[in-house]
Amino acid sequence: PFQAGNLAVACLLGVSPAALIGYALYASRAEKLMGSTSALLFAVVVGLLGPLLYWLTAAPLARRRLGWRLGLGRLGSWLGLLAGILRIRIL
Repeated sequence: PFQAGNLAVACLLGVSPAALIGYALYASRAEKLMGSTSALLFAVVVGLLGPLLYWLTAAPLARRRLGWRLGLGRLGSWLGLLAGILRIRIL
């Protein structure tokens, strides 16, 4: 619904936030958590755990709900998984 202009303008709009993130990484390079653990390393580990925990918890629940909505029971879970892999929209 909103237009920023062309691609160059859209890229320029992202420069300031990227520069702030870069500065925050530079400024916190010496910060430590719990002894010798780097704050940056801890943030990277937490960030990487997000998709993994989603895959382990929310995704199977969503596949199960899709199967029950289709009236397929346990088979629907497998169909939902297959649809997700193939990027097919069932409903």
